[in-house]
Parts: sequence; C-alpha cells; structure tokens
Amino acid sequence: MMTNKEVPLRTLLKFHNAWLAWAIFVVAVLTTIALWQLSIRLVEDRTEARFRTQSLQLKTAIEERLINYEQVLAGSAGLFSVAGEVSREQWREYVDKVDINRYYPGIEGIGYVKRIGVRDMADHIASVRREGVYHYLVKPLGTGPFYYPMVYLEPSTDRNRKALGYDAFSDPIHRVAMERARDQAIPTVTGKVVLVQETVAEDQASFLMYYPVYQGGDIPEIRAERRMMLQGYVFSAFRMNSLLDGIVGLISPFLDVRIYDDATIARDRLMYGSNLGSLDNEFSFEMSQTITHGGRDWLLQTRSTPAFDYLASDPRPPIVLGSGLAISVLLCLFVLA
Repeated sequence: MMTNKEVPLRTLLKFHNAWLAWAIFVVAVLTTIALWQLSIRLVEDRTEARFRTQSLQLKTAIEERLINYEQVLAGSAGLFSVAGEVSREQWREYVDKVDINRYYPGIEGIGYVKRIGVRDMADHIASVRREGVYHYLVKPLGTGPFYYPMVYLEPSTDRNRKALGYDAFSDPIHRVAMERARDQAIPTVTGKVVLVQETVAEDQASFLMYYPVYQGGDIPEIRAERRMMLQGYVFSAFRMNSLLDGIVGLISPFLDVRIYDDATIARDRLMYGSNLGSLDNEFSFEMSQTITHGGRDWLLQTRSTPAFDYLASDPRPPIVLGSGLAISVLLCLFVLA
C-alpha cells in the first residue's frame, strides 16, 4: 500500500519527466530546423556553383569559337598575301577545302570585299560578268571616290549570290567595323545587322567579321599608309542562331541565354535568345558577363529556368526535416515512458 509520502514523490517524478521530455523535444526540433536550413543552403550553394560553372563555360566556348573563326579569316587573308590576286575559282576551291558547313557551324559564307575606284567601276563590273556572274551590279550607288562591293562569297548558294555586288561600306554599321579594321590592321566585328541575303521569314540577328588585306601583303606601319594601301577585306557572315544554338544546347541546355550587342540591354540590341524562358519570369540565379572580340562588346546574360531548378533539386533537405522531426517525437515519447 502506497504511503502519503510516496504520492507527492511520484507526482514530482512525472512532472520532472514531462518537463525533461518537452525540453528534449524542443532542443531536438531546433536542431532539426538548423540542420534542415543548413542542408538547404548547401544545396543552394551547390546549385549556384553549377549555374556559374555552366555560365562561365558558355562564355569560354563562345570566345573560343570566335577565335577559331578569326583564324579562318587570317588564313583567307594569307591567300591574298601569297598570290596577290585571287581568282573566283581559286577562292571557291579554297573555301571548299575549309569546309565551313562541317567544321564551322554558323558561318553563312566567306567572302572578299574589293576596294574599287569610281573610275574603275565599269571595268570591274565587266570583269566580274566575264567570270559568269552575268547580272552583277554594284549597289547601292553613291558619290564617294571608292566602292567596297562583295565580289566573292562562298559557298555559292542562292542566298549568298544575292549579296554579290553589295557595297558594304555604304552601311554605317559595316563602315565603322571596316574603318577600324583598316586603320588598326586587326579583325573587327560589326554591330547587329540583318544580312542582305536574308529572307523576311528568316529575319534573324547576324554580324560580320572583317579582316583587312593590304597591297603587297605586308601591313603598313602608319595609319595613312594603311588607308592608301588597302586592297580590300576578307569577311565572314554569321547568323547568331546558327552560331550559338549548338554551343548553348551542349553546355547549358536548361539556362535562359541572351546576348546583347554593345553590352546594352535593349530589345533592338538583342542578338540571341535561347527561348527557353522569359526574362520577365522569376528565376533563382542570374549572371552577366562581357564578351569582347573584334572591337565589339557583347553582354552575355544567363538566368536559371524552372527546368534547371527542377533538375538541380535535392531530396536531402526534406529528408533531414522529416527524419529529424520523427526522431524528436520518438525521443519525447521515450522519456515520457
């Protein structure tokens, strides 16, 4: 039989156990929440690191591709340095060997712009027509002492033949790049353009890269001599979607990628969009980088998409939370028992 002294003692022990159980429960829950938040931060840090790595790799891949294409133009300019004058057939054979469709995706063609004095225009047109370009004309006609028509452009597709005779120097965007290439003796890139051979249905952003060619093959030391000795330019025409879709698809298929000309975010400066998302949507990560090539700055903007976030999701934070809460409850019940 229980004495009067044992009843308060047992009540006291039950109270003590209840207090201890709840204290352990609270501590366990707080520890669980702390571990849960830590696991979330670790997952976010790892996901952000993956995002940054893909963004940096994308920038590097674009820069490397531009450098490779610049080297193709350097080789094309070297052809003039060796031969002096290059015939249409020689140019066609050279571009065929380069095999741009296989090795250089995004290049619409490799061509040659020749500087023509206004007094030599009639002879120039007659010479080109004798080579089989029967409807060749230099356009648009201006009033300057020199014209800069696209004389060669290979591969000789229907699209590229439309560009023959086009005076690139008549376009202010082309002219800025051509003058810089001439005066600095370096390859230069134009701003955003629509190729003259582009169809309305395929009206996509493009750019050209110009590489100066001087008479005699050597680069004059003085700017005035460079202007006087300029023979023409070799150039490549690029369509941005064709140039970048393969790179973006390989390196960062689940990122929303935008490239803006002149490092300016504006609709009319948009050179490329991956179309995987909208810049107005919510996103978890964003990164902006500048690509400088040929005297031109591009702003490369990458943002995560819901698909990227989903693939980067990790089940460990909810597992930590669920298991921690379960352990907290079990500890509490054990102490109460």
